[in-house]
Amino acid sequence: QGNEFTPLFRANSDSEGSDAEDDEDGEEDDEGSEAAACSDAEPEIDPLEDVDGAFAEARDRWKIDAETLKGFYLHSATGQLFSWDQAKGVLYEYCRQSGACVPIWAACNPNLSAEIWTILPLPPTDPASLQSAPTVQSGTVLCILHLSRLKAAERAARASEDFCSRLGLGRHALEALLSLPPPGQAYVLRTFCAPHNDPGGALCRQVQNLQRFEIGRA
Repeated sequence: QGNEFTPLFRANSDSEGSDAEDDEDGEEDDEGSEAAACSDAEPEIDPLEDVDGAFAEARDRWKIDAETLKGFYLHSATGQLFSWDQAKGVLYEYCRQSGACVPIWAACNPNLSAEIWTILPLPPTDPASLQSAPTVQSGTVLCILHLSRLKAAERAARASEDFCSRLGLGRHALEALLSLPPPGQAYVLRTFCAPHNDPGGALCRQVQNLQRFEIGRA
């Protein structure tokens, strides 16, 4: 039985008789050459088609990864693929030529390239997407929201540094305190009573208890 490269139209062995038998070796060589030529001519898989196929479910809609909460959006009009990192507040664009992910918008600098949110809908993982206003206004809300979060985190960090410095709690206690979100840091600053022995260790233990509580509640 021939392979997929075998020609469909071949000489009839009954009509050719001995001539076909004499040329058998030559035909095998020709078939091998034709097979190799056809194999070389097979089109390679277009990497652009791979991207479009892999992210077909993200075409003109946000597709959210349940484990990482990262979102992907394939803009069909331009063929551009975007990725949203909710934890970092960064929007990336995939470069098809180099295969690299290039950040094009970040919460730490919300005014730069903010017009991208006039093209893309807001990621559903971001609270700003709950706004019922049009996309342009919602994009502004997203910028303001992330900027306010950034400033709140900076204020909380300064307050935590001052708190640890005044009580002499040490670097490890400060690092533990900064691992909490701003509301958690504020809670520790209000409720922590420094003991006479190992106050830094006591604060670290309180932070660990809070983190275990949050994990257990989730």
